[in-house]
Amino acid sequence: MTTVSGTFTGGAKSSYLNIGDVPQVLDYALTGGTWTTPGAGISLQREAPAGGEGWVTVAGPFTADASGAFQTGANERYRWLSALTSGSVPYTLSDRDQTLLAIKDRAGNSVVTYEESGADFPTRVTSPIFADASGDLGATMAELTRAADLSARIVSATAATLEVTEAAHEGRTVVLNRSGGITVTLPAATGSGARYRFVVGTVSTTGYVISSVVGTDLMEGVIIGASTTDSATDAARTWLSGATDDTVTLNGTTKGGVAVGDWVEFEDISATGWAVRGMVTQSGTEASPFSDAVA
Repeated sequence: MTTVSGTFTGGAKSSYLNIGDVPQVLDYALTGGTWTTPGAGISLQREAPAGGEGWVTVAGPFTADASGAFQTGANERYRWLSALTSGSVPYTLSDRDQTLLAIKDRAGNSVVTYEESGADFPTRVTSPIFADASGDLGATMAELTRAADLSARIVSATAATLEVTEAAHEGRTVVLNRSGGITVTLPAATGSGARYRFVVGTVSTTGYVISSVVGTDLMEGVIIGASTTDSATDAARTWLSGATDDTVTLNGTTKGGVAVGDWVEFEDISATGWAVRGMVTQSGTEASPFSDAVA
């Protein structure tokens, strides 16, 4: 969509709006104007076709606020022409968002429409080609956008606290980037299958603390720890969650988070539980990253 806009305060011409090979509908408006001395008014004009001369008035001249729309031809050019003596009159001229490609299923249902402003999905996609017997694909526009939004796969966390949400963080990699540490709160477990992955991007000895929103959302799983201070022949340590654990702490030393790239992932597997896995680097006298810390 292209828009020409501005404000006339006297006699002047606007910028041109060019129409390409496909005819379009133009919307025009003169709104909120102060028409102190309208003079000969303001006109909307089209350039004369090849072989002609000058410009042809297609709407107006107007001496008061006005608006409307009309169908253009192909390969035309339009402008506003003001003969205002005095005043202040805002003007706009714009073509409408043009559909470049529309994809439909065999039943004629719209699956996706590509317009000049971007792709547009129905509120809920239904298609007998891709769907179950009910004809419902079962995916909302927000779900499809989240799955296809490759430009937002990395989320950098830099504030002291982070409230995790499905819309902003599910299926993405949250990079923990605050030397002063971050307190992270997971959303309520519901059994949705959502996955949240956290990776150390900046080592913090203050610590990264990732907790359930309530103490009854328990964490079950294994975190493998590699030591930076023991001999190279030492086996990696395997840290199992306890029966009531609801928190993982990477304190930058004994509990992990010593190295950039340490990671922990949480999967929402039930209404009361998270499946947890991860690989971390530890130093000093190693200790379990798991704890029961939420009341």
